[in-house]
Amino acid sequence: MKAIQITFVLTAITVLLGFTSCSKCYECTRQIEVEVDKDGDGVFETEVRDDIDEVCTANKKEVNDKEDDGWSCS
Repeated sequence: MKAIQITFVLTAITVLLGFTSCSKCYECTRQIEVEVDKDGDGVFETEVRDDIDEVCTANKKEVNDKEDDGWSCS
């Protein structure tokens, strides 16, 4: 009976450790062009603005893929 309890506890610990991972959050930015009607006169001007996205992941490949798409992550 004691062996079954030990086996159960070890299995539970293994499963819990399998579901937890160390994730890190990155702030990713890129510059985008936005058309803006500043005066409300129907004439649009192009402005460059920062686009910001926070990515939290344990998989560095996700960050690398985002940087390959033109984002700068730190």
